[in-house]
Amino acid sequence: MGEKIPSLRALAADYGVAELTVHGAIRELQHAGVLESSTGRGTFVRALPDEVASNADALEALRAEVADLRERVEALEKERQSR
Repeated sequence: MGEKIPSLRALAADYGVAELTVHGAIRELQHAGVLESSTGRGTFVRALPDEVASNADALEALRAEVADLRERVEALEKERQSR
């Protein structure tokens, strides 16, 4: 992690694709949290894909727990109002 990736031009040349294709791929990886760009410095590896997946699993578990807590609070509020 933290390694700087090559420029768009270099990646496009290495893989034999258009720079626009590389730009789109980098944008997708940024959105997924794998890469992070810094103006004037370049683009760096922020997390490995396995770590991103693990973080996504943890986030989903937290969302499920919050949903469960919401349901429990709503049930308690209904019970309280019916008294």
